[in-house]
This record gives sequence, structure tokens and C-alpha cells, in this order.
Amino acid sequence: MGNYLSKFPTLEFFLKNWVERELSSKKNEHILLHYLSEGEPNWAKIESLKKGGIDAATCIIIDELQNNHNYLTTLDAYLNIVRNEPHLDKLLEHLKQDFWQGYSEIEITALFKQQFNLIELEPKLKNGKSVDFSFVLNKKKIFVEVNTPKMGQKISEVLKKHSVNIRDKPKVFDVPDNTERVKDIILREFDHFNRAEVPSLIIYNLSNSEVHGNDIGDRLLGTAYVEIITDKTTGNSSLNWRRKADTVFINDPDLKNLGGIICYKGAFNIKGQMKFYSLDLISITSPISDMQRIAQSFLSEPH
Repeated sequence: MGNYLSKFPTLEFFLKNWVERELSSKKNEHILLHYLSEGEPNWAKIESLKKGGIDAATCIIIDELQNNHNYLTTLDAYLNIVRNEPHLDKLLEHLKQDFWQGYSEIEITALFKQQFNLIELEPKLKNGKSVDFSFVLNKKKIFVEVNTPKMGQKISEVLKKHSVNIRDKPKVFDVPDNTERVKDIILREFDHFNRAEVPSLIIYNLSNSEVHGNDIGDRLLGTAYVEIITDKTTGNSSLNWRRKADTVFINDPDLKNLGGIICYKGAFNIKGQMKFYSLDLISITSPISDMQRIAQSFLSEPH
């Protein structure tokens, strides 16, 4: 494991001592340790598979063979981008406590640093709380909280119970309603900005969650539905989007300083590059043009 860790110089620099302590205490359940224990992929086998023609099944096999290496390589690159930032130790602690939460925070801060240059990690708000980072947009400092909702236990059990082979038609039933979980996720992040009176942005990495961006949008904006309107004089029909008031909030939080919410999912392509294939922009008070400019951060690759 030590030799493999040396292939990721930034990770080795910051985490070598921690990795050694965890291994000596026999705590091998951490995802980072698990990825390191898998070792370097069999590149000869991967190249051989690529030459045989790329179909869905081959892509899945290649992804499984190099999944650990992709995450370690990408995390190393992201961490290198922010390695000189003050308070980086906070992100590293989060990475040690909860790999996916720490990974998301490092990923987002690195992408935003590349896009906006000036970021500040762990800024303190006047309500006494700290958020993950801030960046400057249009000469205005925006404060950001990153969250990685986990898949709920009930739906995890459903998926495990009803998992099927890739060529079979999936049979899914007894799927639990996640409305309450979505509500809790939203309110938990809003609490960071309670009485802070600062421009804010919340970013959710939904890659390992059953929650979708439209779930969060529905909780905030009201559930979307289509209304069919028919002109009786002509017989022509048209579709109109409407939103039904959502009662998920008993006491609506104060949203006047919340610029918006970004929900994203990412996956590695066949070359091992992280690509963000789902990006939902929920504009609350920020102009949608600002939200789109912020979303450009996700298009930049770590360097």
C-alpha cells in the first residue's frame, strides 16, 4: 500500500502519517484505505479490453478495474490545486471522517479556485458558524456550503433486494418516499446561514444519493406538473408547465440571501476523466446568468 500511495504525491504528503496510523490500528474500513489496498489496476488487461470493442458491458468492467485509481488520481489533482490554501486542514479532517463529504468539498473548492481564483476556506460568519468556502463573483463574496447526501437505508435495502442482471428488466417496488429526507437535507444546509445575512450558495453532490435535483427543486418551488389547455374554438391543445404549492415546509426558511442551489452528479469516462453529466441549477435570488457562470466551474478539468 505504501508503494501505491507514493504514486499520488499530494495525498502522500498530507495523509501518509494518517494512513500509517490507521493501518497500524487495523482500521481498514475507510474508503481511502480500501482504494489504496486495491492497488494499481492491471493496465494491460484494460488496454486489451479496449481493443476488443467498446460496448456497455465492457465499459462497466473497465470502470470497475480502475475505479479506485480514478478516484485517487482525481483527488490528488484536486488537492494539489488547493494545497497552499489556509485552513486546508479542515477539509482534510472532513476527508478522514467521511470520505465522500471530504472528497466533494475538495473537488468543489478546487474547481471554483480554477474558475474564480480567489477563494477562502472555512470563512467564519457573524452567526458564529463556518461554511466550507467563499469565492468572489462580480466583486461580491459568495459563501458556499457543500453537502453529500447519502442514500437512505430503506432505499439501499430495496436496491439490494431487487438488484438484477444488466440484461434483465429491473423490477422495482416498495420504493420509499424520500420527501422527508429531501426536506431534512435542505433545512440542514439552510441552518448554516441562519442570521448570517450573507450571499450564499448551496451545492449538493448527488452522485451517491437517491435524491435528484428536481426533488430539491420541487421542495423549494412547488411540484411541477403539466396542464393541457384546449381551445374549444379551434380544437388546438397546448402544454403548459405549472407548479403546485409544496407543503414540505411548515415554517419556510428565509431565502432572501440564498442565491441558489447547484445539484450535480459525476462519473468517470472510459479514459478515467471525471465528467459532470447532470447539473441542475436552482436560481433563488441570483440571476440565472450568474448561476450559469458559476456552473462553468464544473467544465474545467483539474490541472
